[in-house]
Amino acid sequence: MAPRSGCCCCGCEQSGDLFFWSETRGAIYFLDIQRSSSTFIDKSFDWFFNDFLTSDEMLDQVLHRTLFLSLSARLSPLIYGECFIAQPWPRLGGSGSEDTYVKGLLSVYTNLVGQSVEQAMSIERARRS
Repeated sequence: MAPRSGCCCCGCEQSGDLFFWSETRGAIYFLDIQRSSSTFIDKSFDWFFNDFLTSDEMLDQVLHRTLFLSLSARLSPLIYGECFIAQPWPRLGGSGSEDTYVKGLLSVYTNLVGQSVEQAMSIERARRS
């Protein structure tokens, strides 16, 4: 996905979803890459890094700690710029089950998903016209 003006990535989670800072809104958001949706997190960097990311609920429900540990053991730990990618992608009908994941480059993954989202949006706009 092409970065929007005034946005900066704060981090990514193991399956390619991103946390970003919106300069315009002065807040941190979570971007679900497969669903092309963002969710407001908070306006405080301190709270985000020191409390939010370290809570058990966050580690288990958003960062999927158990899946991350399992995939790291099966596929080897991630290095900077990598993520685990379900194949086929859930947005294209994939199950997202643990055995469908492979390692890939985060930049390539987000770019390809962004193109897929853009194409789907173009088709939907054409359908509505």
